[in-house]
Amino acid sequence: MTNSKSIKCIYMESGFVDYKICDRDFDCENCPFDQAIHDQSGLHKFQIAKDAQEENILLKKFDTKRVVPSDLLISNNHVWIKKIEEAAFYVGIDHLAQSLIKRISTFQFPFVGSQITKGEPIIWVIGKWGIVSIPSPVNCEILEFNSDLLLNPNKFFYDDIYSVWLLKITVADKINSIDFSNGMRFKDLLAQDLLTIKAFSKKLISNPALGVTMFDGGELLMDLNDHLSNKKYVQLLKLIFNKK
Repeated sequence: MTNSKSIKCIYMESGFVDYKICDRDFDCENCPFDQAIHDQSGLHKFQIAKDAQEENILLKKFDTKRVVPSDLLISNNHVWIKKIEEAAFYVGIDHLAQSLIKRISTFQFPFVGSQITKGEPIIWVIGKWGIVSIPSPVNCEILEFNSDLLLNPNKFFYDDIYSVWLLKITVADKINSIDFSNGMRFKDLLAQDLLTIKAFSKKLISNPALGVTMFDGGELLMDLNDHLSNKKYVQLLKLIFNKK
């Protein structure tokens, strides 16, 4: 007999009903309740519940209401810059990027004195899963890199990401605010990229080879990164960091 303690009704799991007693040993295919809600209106309501749960699971990773310091400008690829002196800036990445980079081994930076053109790699993230580059949002020269992160990359995850600078640069050209977001524009950017992540994850969730589904009564996909192959993980990072 099926162990009912380890299985829940799919409608309870999805939040469609708060509680339901099952007298059919979770044989959903022959459940009259399941058949009843699969009319047009019932199916529509259940689909809404499924979509809402999918989105909630993904959003648990990301603090969409987090207040970002007003003196930061954030690029389309989630790189922030902060003015510290005349023509000198700190460079870091935002909390969405921090949430995605979970299997990191180390960072790599350009040599001090390097001249970097806007769009060229300015940060490399390297792990056993592979390597991904993050493009510079400005034309700049490298003044300094954060050597503490090379010795202890975990600081990147456990400290406030908006106080963890990666590079110090000097910028010769005037900063064009159109190339950056803050305030509501940043919230819009965050919302759009969360939708991108959601769409990416749905393709994987529907793939039987993944071995984990969200609504079949099995394990919920709570941490997308842990269920990705190295190749898929790099693809996900490139979707976020390497937008044109």
